[in-house]
Amino acid sequence: MDYLIDWLPKNIPENNELINKVTIVHGDYRFDNVIFHPTENKIIAVLDWELSTLGNPLADLGLFSMMYHVSPNFYLPGLGFFDKEMSGIPTEFKNRDNYLDFAKLSRDAINEKDWSFILAVTFFKNVGIAQGVYKRALMGTASSTRGANFLPIVKYCAKICRQISQ
Repeated sequence: MDYLIDWLPKNIPENNELINKVTIVHGDYRFDNVIFHPTENKIIAVLDWELSTLGNPLADLGLFSMMYHVSPNFYLPGLGFFDKEMSGIPTEFKNRDNYLDFAKLSRDAINEKDWSFILAVTFFKNVGIAQGVYKRALMGTASSTRGANFLPIVKYCAKICRQISQ
């Protein structure tokens, strides 16, 4: 995490289209907070809007894209590493491009370095949240009995975050 504390401020995207865009942000836009159409390849509802706010739409895109980097056998909802196109699930980059189109952002606005930054910030933020849950569990002030199980999430996400940033 110390590496990322140093890396993130040095790698903020310079593209103003990315940085200055403000929209309604869901705040918890994840694979497990959407409902898919039963027969068509599309999302028909987005659930759990209680964390919504104004902000950069790439925050939602980054959070949704975490699933492409997380194993399905872990504590977080993830797709793991298999051929998603063969299964009908859009690839990470197809999903990203669809989101950019919908948000009226240019696909050219995000280069590889900017995409790494967006993902790294997302993982970094979630590591901070998981670390807080874990610490409160150790202190006996957690609101959940599962808080003591968050240490593997902290370590796993910090490792992914560092890999993304390199």
